[in-house]
This record gives sequence, structure tokens and C-alpha cells, in this order.
Amino acid sequence: MSAQEDEPSGRGGRGGRPETRGEKIPAPHAGRKRDPFPCSERSGGGGGGGDANDRSSDPTLQSADSSRDPIIRQARDLLIKFIVDRALTENGPEVAAALTAECRDVGAEPLEDRRVVEVANCLKKIADDLENNVQLQRLIQNIPVNSPKDYLFGVACKLFDDGIFNWGRVATLFYFAYKLVIRAYTSCVPDYVKTLLGWMLELIKLYIVPWIKQQGGWEAVIVYVRWAACQSRVVKVASLLMSAFLVYRQLRKA
Repeated sequence: MSAQEDEPSGRGGRGGRPETRGEKIPAPHAGRKRDPFPCSERSGGGGGGGDANDRSSDPTLQSADSSRDPIIRQARDLLIKFIVDRALTENGPEVAAALTAECRDVGAEPLEDRRVVEVANCLKKIADDLENNVQLQRLIQNIPVNSPKDYLFGVACKLFDDGIFNWGRVATLFYFAYKLVIRAYTSCVPDYVKTLLGWMLELIKLYIVPWIKQQGGWEAVIVYVRWAACQSRVVKVASLLMSAFLVYRQLRKA
């Protein structure tokens, strides 16, 4: 499955197919003159003469911690788990432990709820295919380590610039955050890790959280992944049946 593909969103619909609801919503900058960095007005790094390189006191971390919105709290914890789990798989326990320590400063809590852990695993499954996405890998590699906020927002916001939202794009943003964080850590700029996490959480709150609420919460991805797995099995069975039929027809002709 391509992460960029416009697949159905998460809630259950007729015949077991997840209901497609709220996929296209206005982008935050809709109705305004487009600029190269569509998130800049919301992020605080663009207009008003702010210094895009000033990372000394990012308010995102405090606002994420103090939020009483469960969707935002879960977003923070899911992002951290996604990053740490992938770091453990791809970079080993030492790197994962170091990132876990960095993430404590963001206020992330251990995921103990079984359903929330399942959500994290679903996002991981969707994102697994991105390792083979040459275009995305090239884009990420071309991003300079220690890039300013406006630059990163300009790249990340292109995922949602058309107002189309789906679980593939959500997982892509999580994967994008992971790759940036792991590059910062392995490039010996660990102080940048917490800043990156804050910026990615800001993007998630700005772009993804409203859509997640339309789906009924993060658990909607569980329905989608199960539906996609069923569809995949149906396609495989149909393919096998077609192959068997073709073989049978060839044998009858012989």
C-alpha cells in the first residue's frame, strides 16, 4: 500500500468497509494567498519578523504537556512510541534508550492502554512501506540537519496542502518525524531532537488532530488496517482463483 494513496478513512461503514468521512477538509491556509511555507502564519516562524532559527524556548512542548485534549495527548504519546520503537528496530537498544530519555522532556507517558498500543502498531504497519519509497527517502536526505522551523514546515505541509487527509498521510508525517529525529541524533546534534519533537507535535495539532476528531479518535485506524488486510486477502484469493482457472483452461486445450 502506498502511504500517499487516498484510501478510505477509519470508521465502519456498510459491508465492513470503513466509512469514508471527512477526508477532504480545508487546509489551514485555505482562502488566503498561498505562500512557500503555508504553515508559517500558524507556527510563529514566518510573519512578524520572528527568527526561524530561534529554538531556545519552543512553547509547543509546554502547550502539548498542559493540554487537556485526550486526542492531543494521545498524539504526543503515539509519536514518541512510533519514533522509539522504530529506532529500536533499525538502530538498536542504545539509540532507542537515548531517545526515550530525550522524549521524557516532552512529557510523553508510557503507553499502557491496549487499544492505544494497537493504534501505534497500526501506524507502524502503514509506515513500513515507506522504507521503499525512493522519492520520500531522497526528499528526507536532502533536508539539511538542524534546519529552521519554517523550512521543515514548508516541506511537511506539502503532504496536506491539497486538503486531502488519510491514514497513509498521517503515518507519513510520523515517519517523516522519525527520520528527522534519528538523523539529528546520529549527526551529533541531540539538542535538536527535543526541538524537532515540539515542531512535529505542532504540525500534528495543526493538521492532523482536527481530522482525527472527525474519524472519532485515533482508534479509527484499527478499523482501517483490518479492512485493508481483508481487502488484501480477497485480492490474493481472487488472483489465485484466476490463476487456477487459466491453468485449467490451458489443460483443457492441450
